[in-house]
Formats: sequence, C-alpha cells, structure tokens
Amino acid sequence: MLITIDGPAGTGKSTIAQKLSELFELPYYNTGTMYRALTYKILRDKINVDDEEERKKMVSNTSIQLDNMRCFLDKKDVTKHLRKKEVDDAVSKVSAFKEVRTFIVELQRAYGKHNGIFEGRDMGTTVFPDADLKIFLNASPKIRAQRRFLEMQTKESKLEDIEKELQERDHLDTTRKISPLRQPDDAFFIDTSYLSIAEVVEKIEYYYELIEKQKQKLNKFFVFSRFLFKVLFKIFYRYKVYGKEHLSKGAAIIASHHASFIDPIFVGVASNDPIHYFARKSLFKNKLLKFIFKRIYTYPIGRGGLDLKAIKVAQNFLRDGKKIVLFPEGTRSPDGTIQPLREGAALIAIRTHTKIIPTHLIGTFKVWPKSKKFPRLFGKIVCIFGSPLDPKLWGMYGRKEAQIQITKALADKLHELDEWYKKGAKGSPP
Repeated sequence: MLITIDGPAGTGKSTIAQKLSELFELPYYNTGTMYRALTYKILRDKINVDDEEERKKMVSNTSIQLDNMRCFLDKKDVTKHLRKKEVDDAVSKVSAFKEVRTFIVELQRAYGKHNGIFEGRDMGTTVFPDADLKIFLNASPKIRAQRRFLEMQTKESKLEDIEKELQERDHLDTTRKISPLRQPDDAFFIDTSYLSIAEVVEKIEYYYELIEKQKQKLNKFFVFSRFLFKVLFKIFYRYKVYGKEHLSKGAAIIASHHASFIDPIFVGVASNDPIHYFARKSLFKNKLLKFIFKRIYTYPIGRGGLDLKAIKVAQNFLRDGKKIVLFPEGTRSPDGTIQPLREGAALIAIRTHTKIIPTHLIGTFKVWPKSKKFPRLFGKIVCIFGSPLDPKLWGMYGRKEAQIQITKALADKLHELDEWYKKGAKGSPP
C-alpha cells in the first residue's frame, strides 16, 4: 500500500510515519529530507539560489538517496547536517523553486513505484494524487512550537521565536505557487494537538484497515463485473477481441475510436489488467453511475476533455505501471466513422515514455448510436488492439512536432485496423 502523510512542521509526521513503517512493515521515506539535502548543498557550496541557471546546473549534478533514516547527497552521508538551524531557515525558500521541486518530485515518484509511507507537504496532492491512503496532520501553533522547542533542546532557542518561525514557514509553504501545502480532498484529517503518538497511530491503523477492505471489495467487484459483462456480451453481441497479444503487462495508453456510450466497457473487459478511465464530471451526479465508476477505476474530468489536473493524474497512473483508456476523438462519432484526433494521447505518451495501443471498436455505433436513448439488445461488436506506437520513434522531432506526427500515425493506424477487419481479419492485427 502507498500511504502519504502531509502537514506542517511540528505535527508529528516523522515520528508517526516511523511507527507506521514498523507496524505495517513498509519502507518509510521522509521526503522533506531530500529538500533539506539540496538546501544543505546550496549553503555548503555557496550556490546562488536566486540564479536560475545556477539552480539548473546544481540539480543536474546532484544525486540523493534515502536509506532508512540516512540521507546520501552525492554518495556521502549528510544526515547529521540536515537539522541545523541554517538549513531550517532556508529550506522553504529553496523548495519553492520549480527546478528544485521538479527534480525532487521525480525522485520521490521513483521510490513510489513500490509500496511505502511518504511523509512531506505535497505527497497526497502533487506527488501521489492516487495514493491508497492519505493522512493530513495538524496541531495548534503553540503546541507545534512546544514540540519543536523540546526537539531542539538548545539554550539559545526561545519558544516565542520558534512559534514565530513556524508561522513564517507556514505562510511560505501555503502560499508558494508550486505545490503549496494543503489538505488533499480525499485525505483523513487528524488534529494531533492533544493526542499521544499511540492514539494517532491507532486512528491511522483504523483508516488503513478501512481502505484495505474497500480495495478488496473493489477488486472483487471488478473481477465479477468483467466476467459478467464478458458472458453477456458474447450472448447478446457475439463479442470478439483481436490483438490481445499487443496488450503486454505494465503501463500503456489504450487510444480507442469512440462511437458509442458503451465503448469504455467493451474496451475494459478485453483486458486482464484493471484499466483506468476518465469520464465527464456531470455523469458522476447520477448515483448509480457514480457507484459503478468508483468501482471500475474511473476519474472525473471537465466537459472540455482532459484538463491539466486530469493529465497529471493520467501521467501518475502510467508511471505507476497502470493502463489508461483515452478517446483521442474527444467525443462520440456522429456517424460511427473515425473522426479527426486530438493530440492529448500523444502528449501524455511523450511525457511518460509510454507506448500507445491503437484500438478500434466495430459495431458499438450500430448497437447504441449517439442519436438513440437506449441500446439495441442484439448485434455484433468487435474490439481490435493494434501494434503499439512507441513515442521514442519520433524522438528526432521537437515535442510539438512529435505530438503532431504521433497523432497522425495513430489516426493512420486506426484506419488500417478498420481495413484489416473488412478484408477478413487474417493473422495478427497490424
């Protein structure tokens, strides 16, 4: 399970995360340590952090590894230096720069390909928006200051000064333009002000068990519904799938022709792996559809298609090795023919280095065209998976031109699959 713990300083994030790591036997990653390591390097090497070129040069020549509670900067253990006051004072400013956050987020996501507990300030909002369990901790400013005062244990430190510093850091963290500190919409909130460590851990253990039960229900629902739909589709629509050999394990963008409301279901049941979908937010207002969507891995998007937030979610799914379905035409075909494609699938493929699987559906338009309120009960439907398009093949182009060329290749491939089927569907789909 992937667990994120976010919140401001002094709320007990690190202590709680370590306890949970032992309890659930999951690796623990203090992601703030990564920002502290970069901050320490800037201070040590007297790097001008306000110079954009200096920042770019620094991150391109930096390596950071976390090993349990130790942090290695450029292969040297710098753990003992990361809690110094000068690092505390500078880390918020350093972490606000785009180059720094991009570099660190990529590192964090690399660790997040496996199970773990990730503690920080934007874990559940930016780095792992699809985490299994999200926790947001907070506490009153005075109690947070008292905790930090006891932690520092120095005669020079004054409680009033620490409280003021925490307030300043809170302001910087919550108002920065890139990945500000905020509670994820789907996180469990815990006020730790008057709770012991054991009590906080007990609450999170309850949430953990709750999520585990939900996941088991979701998996059972997915397996059962896929089996049921397969049987019904074969009986009523003589459903047949070609090209399953092109559906290899791991991440993939299934880019499908879109002619009917039922297209996502017919694509989904053809895959042995769970597939993640995107559907208009308005459809989630229907209680029955909302119930179904939540159990077949569907994410809401605006009417205009994939917005920036949805693109980020899609990219995170792919980086986690999952499959997503996109309909590059943007809307259902008015007459069942292949319409001009948008470049969204190509853009995501380039950004994530993920192959696109061209997918053609035949017969769904006749069963349930856009102009009809209800589907026909009988018909013939075919799903064809074509050979994957690897974005690396267009690496010689700039990003914009590559998007255009990949989209053109995808359109050509969809037409090719249509012709292949009309000519008798012999051999493997091209």
